[in-house]
Amino acid sequence: MEHKLDKAFPKHQLGRYKSLKNATSVVLQLILFVTPWINWNGRQMVLLDVPGRKLHLFEWTF
Repeated sequence: MEHKLDKAFPKHQLGRYKSLKNATSVVLQLILFVTPWINWNGRQMVLLDVPGRKLHLFEWTF
């Protein structure tokens, strides 16, 4: 006797919180991928120096 398994698919969600989540995700991804190419006073706006263990945000160094 052969039994065929039904495939499971995620349910498509709609609503206010799903839209808010999607909009927040787009904004955060734009910040992540765009800010390294923006110059601020002759330096990158966001620079992560891993070997030097420094993070440069705007004019601040952490």
